[in-house]
Parts: sequence; C-alpha cells; structure tokens
Amino acid sequence: MAHVENVVTGELTACAIAFTGDLLDPQVWKLLQDHISEIAFKCEQIGPDKSVVVLSVPPQKIIK
Repeated sequence: MAHVENVVTGELTACAIAFTGDLLDPQVWKLLQDHISEIAFKCEQIGPDKSVVVLSVPPQKIIK
C-alpha cells in the first residue's frame, strides 16, 4: 500500500509489484536481479479526476 501526496494533476501512471523479502538483504536483491524477467507487475494510467487507484498484482511465483 502506498499513499502519495502532492501529486501534480494530469495524466499519470501507477505501477505495482508484488514480492516478499527484506530489500536490505543482498541475497534478495540478487534473486530479484537474476529473475527480473519473471517478476509480475501491473501498471494503470490514471486520469486527472482519480483520487484512489487500486492495482491487483498477482503473487510472484516462488523463486529459489
């Protein structure tokens, strides 16, 4: 979940990614980099009249 303040009006794009792990852990970063083409994400264009956007991102497959 993210809350963003002070966004300019106009056409915008919001993107979301689903992953687990401690992003401060170098091993997690290595796994993400090694499998970057397999990571699911979703983007949606947002019109100027939107104040809330919900993006449903599929869970990542387990990467080992």
